[in-house]
Amino acid sequence: MKKGLSTYSQAQNGEQMSEKLGVFCSDGLHPNVYFDPNEMVCILLKRIEELEAELKHYKKNNQKKDNQKERMQLLEDRHKEDLKQIKELKATIKELKKGHGNSQAPKKDSHNSDVPPSKEDIASAEKRKRTRSLRQPSGKKTGGQSGHKGYTLSKIEEVDETIDMPLDVCPNCAADLSAVPVAQRLSRQVIDIRIQQPKVILYSILEKICPSCGKTVRSKFPENVKGAVSYGPNVQALIVYLAEEHAVSYERIKQLLHDLFRIDLSQSTIDNIIKKMTKQTRGLYDRIKEKVGRSSVVGADETGIDINGVMHWLWVWQTEAASYFLTHKKRSFDAIQEAFPDGLPNATLVTDRHGSYFKMKVKNRQICLVHLLRNLAFLIEKMPKAQWSKDMLQLISDAIKESYEKPWEEIDRDGLKKRLDELLESPLGTDDKDFVRMRNGLANKKDCILTFLDNQNVPFDNNASERAIRPTKTKLKVAGLFRSNDGAESYAIIHSILDTAKKQGVSLFDELQAIAQRKPSLLSL
Repeated sequence: MKKGLSTYSQAQNGEQMSEKLGVFCSDGLHPNVYFDPNEMVCILLKRIEELEAELKHYKKNNQKKDNQKERMQLLEDRHKEDLKQIKELKATIKELKKGHGNSQAPKKDSHNSDVPPSKEDIASAEKRKRTRSLRQPSGKKTGGQSGHKGYTLSKIEEVDETIDMPLDVCPNCAADLSAVPVAQRLSRQVIDIRIQQPKVILYSILEKICPSCGKTVRSKFPENVKGAVSYGPNVQALIVYLAEEHAVSYERIKQLLHDLFRIDLSQSTIDNIIKKMTKQTRGLYDRIKEKVGRSSVVGADETGIDINGVMHWLWVWQTEAASYFLTHKKRSFDAIQEAFPDGLPNATLVTDRHGSYFKMKVKNRQICLVHLLRNLAFLIEKMPKAQWSKDMLQLISDAIKESYEKPWEEIDRDGLKKRLDELLESPLGTDDKDFVRMRNGLANKKDCILTFLDNQNVPFDNNASERAIRPTKTKLKVAGLFRSNDGAESYAIIHSILDTAKKQGVSLFDELQAIAQRKPSLLSL
């Protein structure tokens, strides 16, 4: 019999066992322990029930594990099917993109839209520089071309100072050479600038009593000498030159004048000098406007400026010899009417496709083809398989190339214009809204696309206007904004004079000196 399966009773103090029927331990090791058979059977049956319940539990768990294995296998099979379908769908999408073009528009940047390079993120700009360009290979080697004119730093004939380096002792044998005549003179020049202290001029007027009439009379101060102490024309010209042409801040101008010339003046004084110079240039500003109005070819452009937190616009109308800037609160025909209420009836106007320009009364028009090339590049990137945009870009490129390379009389104007007509009438091959908008826009401005082929003085782009207006962005990067309408107007007026002087080859500083001294302008107006 197995030990420990039943409770036991043990005799105590030598008392006799009860008469209850019992079974003593068979091994003789526990003579005082006996087992109750009935109780033993009950315990064994109970243990069997426990074991059966435990076995049932194990079987149930094993069944669950089997079910989990089957489910895992099912999920794995479904996953494989999903991966196979994804692969097939990717291949289908790739084939659709290849055959029908990508319906998602490419990201716009400076090479395929009017977005300026300054608005691009660094990654886009670097990618564009490495992989994209509207320029086509010329077939020539990089670098300077054979026969081009070279430049080097030449010596100046008139020198201010000559220094002879002494040679009184022979460096080889220490012989005396002081009496030996010079056999040859070798020279080198150093170009430097003078940093001088300020020149202070005291003007005094004289008072006398006239012996003839007996009245006390006085002489007069020069017209540009006002106040007990003032700054002369050179200081005024330098301040305006640095502030308006080179966009140097007032604080830096103040520091520069102190470091170089020991002149200490406040920022308010700098501002007053600029206002004074602006007032003195009003008449010159109006004459520049009149010169632009008389010109036969005029370019125009506009850019946004911040005036005390409010968006305004700086407009420019420019020619080869003059630039006229105007600030206005609107980017509409109202600004054009304020500048030229009668339009430019004698001029061919070169602009982008901004609608306000086409309300202006002019003799003829030329839209900027560089803008157009960028827009066509965008369409080609959007739908590489579409032929219409490629053909239009090729036509524009051919027209520009012929104007550069062929003699004026040999340009195939009729052929180019015929190709343009055919393209504007041909099907696009797509109903994409960007393609439709481009074709309709060009059809409405068909007579403004190839104007430059009929007039040698008309450029095919509006780059000159963009170059004229670009310094404004540098000014705004330094200053952040114009604090007042007067400040923005002052910039427009002075910048008109400076850009005009630059185009005419006149020294900007000399022109500002003449303005400060109230002398006649050096500009040809």
